[in-house]
Amino acid sequence: MKKEFTAIILAAATALTFAGCGSNPTEETETVVETTEQTEVQTEQTVNMANPWTEASTMDEAAEGAGVGSLILTEDGTETAAGMLNWYGYRYMDGIAEVEGGIGTATITVRKGLASLGDISGDYTAYAYTWDMEVDDIDVTCSGNEEGQAMLFTWSAGDYNYSVMVRGQGDLYETYGLASDTVTPLVSEWIS
Repeated sequence: MKKEFTAIILAAATALTFAGCGSNPTEETETVVETTEQTEVQTEQTVNMANPWTEASTMDEAAEGAGVGSLILTEDGTETAAGMLNWYGYRYMDGIAEVEGGIGTATITVRKGLASLGDISGDYTAYAYTWDMEVDDIDVTCSGNEEGQAMLFTWSAGDYNYSVMVRGQGDLYETYGLASDTVTPLVSEWIS
């Protein structure tokens, strides 16, 4: 009995060793389940999902690739109440264009997507504060972890939804946001 148990343990260790080898988009792994009288081997299949984003060289290329018309943002290098605004990354997926950049020392991610897609922000954070403000007759929903500091602001205009996510660096990652005197002119310029 002791030899049989040792053989089962060795077989299980060997199976687990081989299960970790290789890396394919579809992998099969073996799991050894021990019972009192027998050993079962179960096979599971894991499928890795493809990245839906496509990199773009320009803002216009991202908007065109997403099928969202144009994407009009504040000019690169513009000084705002929160610091200089810079754009450095563009990408798209079907129905959503995204531009990444910096505002002062924080990062900023702007998305424009088809209204039929609903929430395009990709941000599922539970914020401490949520409030609404009006900019040029557009209702803008703001969220943040400090009162009056928008870390996420979203709005709809025509056939499109917009989202802007701001993240501070280091210790400010969970709290840094933009005050209304920065949000208002940005939204005003970006409605298209």
